[in-house]
Amino acid sequence: MNLVEAKKQVLDIEAAIQEMKQAHKQEIDLQLKSLQLAKENYTHLLNGYDLDKIKKAESVMCVTKYSGEGDQPSCIQDMIKWLSGVKTGCNQDPPRVYYGTKNYDGWSSQRCDCEWGYGPRHGSINFRVGLNRNLNRELTDEEKCACIYYLENVKQIQLAKQEKVA
Repeated sequence: MNLVEAKKQVLDIEAAIQEMKQAHKQEIDLQLKSLQLAKENYTHLLNGYDLDKIKKAESVMCVTKYSGEGDQPSCIQDMIKWLSGVKTGCNQDPPRVYYGTKNYDGWSSQRCDCEWGYGPRHGSINFRVGLNRNLNRELTDEEKCACIYYLENVKQIQLAKQEKVA
């Protein structure tokens, strides 16, 4: 075997490996997603959370990473009030808007409620909670209960989702 043949063999093997990776990429990605979901479920069960309520809430509601800073707790409380049928005192309520906070010019987590698809004039949204923007119906009582359960435990649920289960 000469140098040219050896290099061709290396390149052919590398190409074959690359083809195999591409052929199985979708299947591997699906399995990795399933593994992540199984780990999250395991962690939630380990911590005593109601998986059915969490899944139901996540299917109808959008909650980004919650840190509890600034006005973020008021967003959670207003969403709970709205879900409970209590007046929030906000100009507009879900489903048309989300309750959120923004970072702007040294201010962190300043309250900023916006319509879906829009944002603040100045700064950027760092937290939002609202109904999924594709939801075109009223929530059932069961879904409202699940959302309230999720929001009352949001910090612990999101923390558990981030934990890596061995």
